Formats: sequence, C-alpha cells, structure tokens
Amino acid sequence: MVKREECMVPEGSILIRFGNRDACYVQSAYLKEDDNIEELGMRVHLGTVKDTLVIDNETLTIRFGCYLLQGKLQFYRWRNGGKAVYLENAGDEKLNIETPYGEILLAVGERVRIDESLYK
Repeated sequence: MVKREECMVPEGSILIRFGNRDACYVQSAYLKEDDNIEELGMRVHLGTVKDTLVIDNETLTIRFGCYLLQGKLQFYRWRNGGKAVYLENAGDEKLNIETPYGEILLAVGERVRIDESLYK
C-alpha cells in the first residue's frame, strides 16, 4: 500500500527514498503520474565483487541501477523516462550518492531534485 504522504512530489516525477546501509539502503520508490502513484520495485543483488540495487517499473521504461559501495551509492544506470527524479535520505546517516549529473551528499531527511534538463 502506497502512503500518499511519502510521495509528495509533482506530477510526472519519480521519488527514490533510501534507507540505512544495514538494510542495503532499500526504503521505497514511486512514480507519480496522472494523479496515480505506482510503487516501483527495489531489489538487491548480492554480487561477488559489488552488490547492486535495481529499481524499476513493470514495463522497464523506468530503470535505475546503483552499486552499493562502502559509504556510497553509485548509479550505473539512469533510465528515468524523461521524468524529474527526487532522491531522499530516509535513513539516519548522511548518504553520498553519485549520479550521472554529479555527486551529492544527502543529509538525514533531505530531498533533492535531479532533473537532466538542469544539467544540459
């Protein structure tokens, strides 16, 4: 069940909420479109060298992948379907996140907007 208060972002946006490192940073992810909120899948893949977190929707038009590194999340896939993406730190420690558009240090409770049009 999607909690509407968690997904307070503009229409046509994606919200990715990261939790704590001990839970592989998994919290929740949503696509808000046409007054509907779709919960996106979040799956952790434990690897031999690097662990990864994959976030996507059923049709795979939205797909993110990031490496779960020591003290850092590093995106290696960023398919946002042209939508603005909001990243939120819902955990209780600072998060260092590397996106295709630069590195961000997110304070506890902080939410930032990543919009590729802002970086062109």
